[in-house]
Amino acid sequence: MTRFPPIPDAALNEDQRRMSAKASHTGPYPAFLRAPLLWEALQHVRIHLAQHSLLDAPLREVAMLATARHWRCTSAFASHRGLALKAGLDEATIAALAGEAQAEDLDGRRAAALAVTRALLREGGIDDSLHADALAALGEQALVELVGLIGFFTTICLTINLAGVSAEAPFAGAPGTYSASGHNPID
Repeated sequence: MTRFPPIPDAALNEDQRRMSAKASHTGPYPAFLRAPLLWEALQHVRIHLAQHSLLDAPLREVAMLATARHWRCTSAFASHRGLALKAGLDEATIAALAGEAQAEDLDGRRAAALAVTRALLREGGIDDSLHADALAALGEQALVELVGLIGFFTTICLTINLAGVSAEAPFAGAPGTYSASGHNPID
């Protein structure tokens, strides 16, 4: 179900036509088609995070899955499950993230990213101890880029939720319960 029905091609303005030619037509697409210049601006952030940041793919997937879980965005979680597996995360880690449990097998950088992501989303900030630990694990640039990733993916998740897009499976965390949608806002 989507709250934003398709716009006939003949009714698209120039910005919408440009977006439609470049964008995946899943996930938040129907909503962003109503604000194509915002979508274009977000693509600069997406490209930076995927191609130029210090955050590797597994770390990005940990943060994005935790963000999707926080916002109860089943569609984003489902579409990133396969990407997380491809990036090297295992089913146990994904199940832990789906259930908001501690992911036991994360290395220091990924564990720090998860702790920061969850603290920022739950509390709106982090304490000095977590900041020091995250700074030691990630460094200044990656820590700031992590915040950018969380903000970017929060925008994606909330737009998907606004559009009423959902996945079939709940956040059960069980292997094989999420179907890939093909939506891939980062890579």
